[in-house]
Amino acid sequence: MGKKQVLPARKIRSVDEFLQLFPHEKDLLIDGTERRTQRSSNAKTQRKHYSGKQGCHTRKNLVMANPEKKILLLSPTKAGRYHDKKLFDKDTSFRFIPPDRTLWLDKGFQGVQRQHKNVMMPKKKPKNAQLTTDEKAENRVISALRMPTEHVFAGLKRMNCLRHVYRNRNGQDDQFIFLSAGLWNLNLACR
Repeated sequence: MGKKQVLPARKIRSVDEFLQLFPHEKDLLIDGTERRTQRSSNAKTQRKHYSGKQGCHTRKNLVMANPEKKILLLSPTKAGRYHDKKLFDKDTSFRFIPPDRTLWLDKGFQGVQRQHKNVMMPKKKPKNAQLTTDEKAENRVISALRMPTEHVFAGLKRMNCLRHVYRNRNGQDDQFIFLSAGLWNLNLACR
């Protein structure tokens, strides 16, 4: 039996490298996940890791998966206060996604349409107005097609170290999620 390559990519440096790693992937599901971490005693670190969305101290990663739920790319772990869009902009790996690939994103990535022309994202409700019935139906379809991303996060968090409050050093949680992503991909490959 041959070796299985199940660990996700961590860094992509060019479009050619992307095409070499993922030649047949046309639809890419991208989303962020947060994990709770123990509150630091240092005030500066506390502010850096406090996520207003979760109301606690967290660490965050962006995940790029395919519709078959395989994790293709896992961004480095960052402090929880950063928004998904900001992490997307800072991580250079996402800049090398070819323009013919379709990105399936949630509303937290508003503005990616200016960088990448092929984006599927639910429409945001306009201020002081309502979405039309057709726009609501389209949002439901897009959300249903993005559902494998949530399954990926549930698979990742089967490891209790990603589900419970992380109490170790901050550098090690990046290794835990990376190995958990590899185990999730191995689980999919063995089905």
